Amino acid sequence: MKKLYKFIFLGVGLGLHVTAIHEKINSNVYFIIEDDLELFRLSLFVTNYKQITAKGATIVFSVFEDEEEFANSTKMFLNEHFIYNHFIKFFHLLSHSEKKLKTIQGTIVGQNYLTFNYSALTTSLLRPLTHLKNGYRLLDIGSSYAGTVFTKKPVLLLGAGPSFQRNTQWLQENHHKFIVVTVVPLLAKLQELGIKPDIVTHVHGFSDALPHVQKIKDFSFFDETISLFGGFTQPEFLEYFKKENVFIFEGSSRYKHGYSGITSSNIGSVTYGLLLMLYTKDMYVLGLDFALDQESGQTHSDAHKYARKVELEEDESIGGELIYKQEVIKVKGNFKEEVFTTLLFNGWRDECHAIQKTYRTFENKHIYNLSDGAVIKETIPMHLEDTRIASLSDIDKHELYTQLHSLFLCKSADSLTEEELHDLRLRLNYCDEIIQTLHIHTNTPHQNIDMYHYNLLGVFYNILRDEGDVASSDLNYVITLYLQLVSGYIFDLINTKEITNHKKLIKYLDKVVIPQIIRVISYFKDHIQGYLDYAEKMKQNKS
Repeated sequence: MKKLYKFIFLGVGLGLHVTAIHEKINSNVYFIIEDDLELFRLSLFVTNYKQITAKGATIVFSVFEDEEEFANSTKMFLNEHFIYNHFIKFFHLLSHSEKKLKTIQGTIVGQNYLTFNYSALTTSLLRPLTHLKNGYRLLDIGSSYAGTVFTKKPVLLLGAGPSFQRNTQWLQENHHKFIVVTVVPLLAKLQELGIKPDIVTHVHGFSDALPHVQKIKDFSFFDETISLFGGFTQPEFLEYFKKENVFIFEGSSRYKHGYSGITSSNIGSVTYGLLLMLYTKDMYVLGLDFALDQESGQTHSDAHKYARKVELEEDESIGGELIYKQEVIKVKGNFKEEVFTTLLFNGWRDECHAIQKTYRTFENKHIYNLSDGAVIKETIPMHLEDTRIASLSDIDKHELYTQLHSLFLCKSADSLTEEELHDLRLRLNYCDEIIQTLHIHTNTPHQNIDMYHYNLLGVFYNILRDEGDVASSDLNYVITLYLQLVSGYIFDLINTKEITNHKKLIKYLDKVVIPQIIRVISYFKDHIQGYLDYAEKMKQNKS
């Protein structure tokens, strides 16, 4: 590399080595980590940190932070000049623990663009329009649900974690006391147990979710079950469910004015957030473990099609290959002091905590965690034998279905208004603007590789500038994920000393990278135009 753009200091000491290394490498972004608060204070007397930032460098400090705070600081560091994330070096002060290197490694492999790529995001943004064309209703989850049945009846959220499997008998005996909300993988098992859920949730948009519904023997069993599905849900998946009971809530997209949306890579976290948004006053959570079975290492209950077993052993070694789904760590338990989980599950738990902060509908709610898994913040551990559960009364489920269906029907719509269609046209205009910007770049002469580097950064900045409006936000999110995926390779090539034929490199990059971005934008544009054409046709038919 001609230059090291990002650098990590694991341990500060007095900080004398920090300024010395900066003078040598002159990086753009530094991540300074120190767990000894008093030692960091001493470094302030002998190290001039301002000297490092005087010429434009950025410093992200992590001083005396707990695990969650450190993970957030690591994300901040990775987001700063993310195009240079492909090659990051570090200096380890021998007196400082190496443990946080493991956390950094876990945070790197768990970044959004790696766990949910730009192609999947594009599909998730556009699918709500497909659902509208197919006659489904978009649900308003942004308005108030105060005074509804969710504030008056206890709600039981069922996840597919190991705790569900161990407590099916209790569930058979007590499910009539709750509004039962479950995730799709449990439907076949619930049918087998004779338990009719009141609400089922789903967000997964790929075909590997189909086996969960294909093994259901009789769908009429769920005729009085409301389906709350995310906009990313596969159209073929929806066909298994009674159409009048299906309501689609948006995720990252915003097509209906004021409707809001909720996103997470885990259906358990999404369902948890949905119930908060629906003003649930008393929520009981079972099977939302965010942890492995502490005896067998099983990831889910047997009801889940893709349940597997992981070895219950924490690997504290640094470096080497790290598999996000399999890397085992220890976290605080709901009932136990510590439980084994994976980086993936712990990432889902972090998403759940973030959702809690975002969707606090009111303060006098109670959330009881019945699961023998990881602790969930702001929940109250409760054993199934608790007398408060025994004292709950049974609910008339037919009357409940009628109430829920009526509620969601009046809170949803099956089309876009003229103002909302206008927003789609603004999206089309924005697509054209970006394509024009990219064409200008490819037709602009670049004197040398440094000028090309500068001009390419300018193009990316112009595309991703924060417009703060509906016309740009969706597409900018897609392009950001795409650039996070490929920009490391692009700028590493530009930054590699051994590549001397710069004209050939510039021609190659413009031939490969820019057309691909244009293809992504064109795909997005074509789908928007397709819905506008459909809406116009419907309008003509009505007139």
